[in-house]
Amino acid sequence: MKRLLKYILIASISCVFLIYALMSGFLWWSEANLPKDSGLGSLHINSEEQHKLLLIDSGKEGLKRRIDAIESAQTTIELEYFIYELDLASQIITQKLIEAASRGVEIKILVDFSAPVFKLRPQYASFLNKYGIKVRYYNTAPLFQFINIQHRSHRKFLIVDSKTVITGGRNIGSDYFDLSTHYNFLDTDIQVTGPIVKDIRKSFNSYWESSLASEPELITETITGFVNQTEVKRVLSSLDAQIFPKAEFECNNIDFVTDSPGLELKNRKVYSYLENKLASAKESVFGESPYFVLRPDGLNLLASLAERNIKQTYLTNSLYSTDAYYTVSAFLPVADNLLDLGIKLYLYNGKALEPDHQSRWGLHAKRAVIDGRHTLIGTYNIDPRSANLNSEVLISCNDNELLAKRVLSSMKSRRKNAWQLQDAKSDVYTVITKEAAWRQKIKMLVVLPLAKIFDFLL
Repeated sequence: MKRLLKYILIASISCVFLIYALMSGFLWWSEANLPKDSGLGSLHINSEEQHKLLLIDSGKEGLKRRIDAIESAQTTIELEYFIYELDLASQIITQKLIEAASRGVEIKILVDFSAPVFKLRPQYASFLNKYGIKVRYYNTAPLFQFINIQHRSHRKFLIVDSKTVITGGRNIGSDYFDLSTHYNFLDTDIQVTGPIVKDIRKSFNSYWESSLASEPELITETITGFVNQTEVKRVLSSLDAQIFPKAEFECNNIDFVTDSPGLELKNRKVYSYLENKLASAKESVFGESPYFVLRPDGLNLLASLAERNIKQTYLTNSLYSTDAYYTVSAFLPVADNLLDLGIKLYLYNGKALEPDHQSRWGLHAKRAVIDGRHTLIGTYNIDPRSANLNSEVLISCNDNELLAKRVLSSMKSRRKNAWQLQDAKSDVYTVITKEAAWRQKIKMLVVLPLAKIFDFLL
């Protein structure tokens, strides 16, 4: 019996490593075989012209600013999102888009076709098409093409009249706009107004015209109750009654960085930009990311900063606050290494910043401040998926201490609701899993060995 168990264990481990080898090989192969586009490709645009920036931290403000932008549109609106839900927040956005379309505004929506989160099915695209709103899906590769479907567009844009854009961590869904009664995301957007928006729109068009973007088959199925007018009016009335102080700034040195359509490892512009930006740090880095999954190259990068005595502080989710327990499985084994480097790590405790919110909260912002003067906000998570598989976008405002100070203040405010991992000798596991349900702990531990092996997919 013992011998049989031994053989089963050996066979199981062998299968895992075989799958790992096959997937690694397919990942290399797919780089050469996924559709490529001869269009715009990856971009790094720098502008030293004056731009107006609006920092958006609150979810409800994020919804209000999007509504205002849509209502101001005169000619064109482009939306590109990883997730477009069918819930209350999305109904509000949809209602405003329909109203804009009725004014003659040309509207395009590009949504990623990731199976686990995809909601805007063809019947809804057909519903929008009746109002002249065009919808396309990004990367509709079938599930059996396991490697091809790993490439996703994680980009997030609302572009209006080629003049202003809202980008950052938020998708279109109630949990991104403080409207969920169960779980909400603490996130951050940046609204940019100025010349660089034309380049951002060109980037949208390159994805819209990409061979990876396709039009859904229009169907005649009737949709009822897609927009709940009563609830929409209630939320709109509530938003109108609130005053959102504007955190406005000017930026005279701004970078827009994005990846090209398709899975081309040699052309991962966002990761290479971040790598160079971090390498140029002289004093400090303060970063916030919902996930903190590091492979050896990422760990080596942070180690090189530590060797130069760069003060590093990172804020991420605990097991209790996260929406993806498997990323915590990947974070747990490297936490000690990071602490040994003198890096300060804080794990969000899942509590609301305001006492009147009772739901569980998790971090979803992707932002950093370098040397107290360079501010980076975008869609890039600290994980291999953002580095190697997804298309991402990043806005960097350089040499602007006022904006950096405001973003630092926001991150430090969230840090007050976080547990610090003190040092490598402390019980790291206890802090990471604090207040998490036993089911979450079991799931995290079960996938722990697999998370280490397949971290390049996380």
